Amino acid sequence: MRQSTISQLAGLLADREPPCISLYLPTHRHFPENQQDPIRYRNLLTEMENSLRQKYPTREVRTLLEKFQTLARDDRFWNHRTDGLAILSSPLTFQMFELQRTVQELLVVADSFHIKPLLRVFQSTDRYHILALNRHEAKLYEGNRYGLDPVELPNVPSTIEEALGEELTEQHLTVASYGAGAARAAGGGVTPSIQRLAKMVEAYQMARSRDLGSDDVARIAEAATAGRVGTLLIEADRQIPGRIDPATGQIHAGDIADPEVDDVLDDLAEHVLRIKGDVVLVPAERMPSTTGAAAIYRY
Repeated sequence: MRQSTISQLAGLLADREPPCISLYLPTHRHFPENQQDPIRYRNLLTEMENSLRQKYPTREVRTLLEKFQTLARDDRFWNHRTDGLAILSSPLTFQMFELQRTVQELLVVADSFHIKPLLRVFQSTDRYHILALNRHEAKLYEGNRYGLDPVELPNVPSTIEEALGEELTEQHLTVASYGAGAARAAGGGVTPSIQRLAKMVEAYQMARSRDLGSDDVARIAEAATAGRVGTLLIEADRQIPGRIDPATGQIHAGDIADPEVDDVLDDLAEHVLRIKGDVVLVPAERMPSTTGAAAIYRY
């Protein structure tokens, strides 16, 4: 299994070029359930092609689809799945995330990546990592309540001294903090624990009383574009079709089927992560607002 981290996601957000394709597919570990996975994947590719052809020429569409189609023909890949698959792809990147929790089937083609399902997985409180060392090798495992899987480590060191050096310490040992309820990337990240959420809701209510917080999505979009949002709570299963003008923060309503339109709440999450803020996905029953978003401003 390839390791999935907030750092990978932050890197994608910092360097993207439309069209941005976000594909999510629930997958299965065992026969016969896993026999349906490549079929459902190919169905999503058909949907993807139809969406891309609305705006992009045939030659460009073929190039964008090439890596997806190669994966569709890889029988070994489909015979060794975890519980979920996410792919974020653009003309500059093709990044797969192998997930230990299932996700809802979803395809979004837009001018930015759709990241809420990944944020929900990354903020899971039951994720943990095990680093196993002996004199000759180091192995990393990622687990949750459902299973434990080995994680691929590039350039694995061969001694304990090397294993405790810069490579593992910086790239892998820090992920153990996820299980404690904190995941951060370059100063920002996703924080999931129930106790921390309660404190955030309380902090939001206090900030709003001082005009340093808001649940007005339009105002939050303007503040996020200006770099003013320090903490953002968004309703996990809510969607507001549209796009945010990256220069002004103005929201433009649209159809989610449009290859330039995504979910405004998802775009807000991306903006806040890029300015090193905290983003928390919250169930509807725990949201302190009815708009789908609640923000605490930095100033």
